[in-house]
Amino acid sequence: MAWFKKTNSKNSERRVKIPEGLWIKCNNCKEIIYKKEVDRNLQVCPKCNYHFRITASERLKLLIDPNSFKEFAEDIMPSDPLGFKDTKPYSERLKTYQEKTGQKEAAIAGEAKIKGMDIIIV
Repeated sequence: MAWFKKTNSKNSERRVKIPEGLWIKCNNCKEIIYKKEVDRNLQVCPKCNYHFRITASERLKLLIDPNSFKEFAEDIMPSDPLGFKDTKPYSERLKTYQEKTGQKEAAIAGEAKIKGMDIIIV
């Protein structure tokens, strides 16, 4: 027989709905940080300097002058000439990656400008 009973007390306070994507949790220090603050800090945690993962496209936007990027070989598609197999076929991995990222290939190459200077970037 239990001497203490757990009372079921519910807070009568209403929960405030916070829009999705407004806050982000740092993978390193576990702090909850305002997403716009992380964006202003170029995807680096302002508390512990942890670098969040960014896509190749996001990195290009940070590095090059706006609207200056022209991609090389946009029509080239990845292939599997060796017939590589792992826990699942390589072609299936490619399809999953392409759906997840919206990109055809992991690497992006092209020409752009940084502070007006012509560059080739990969």
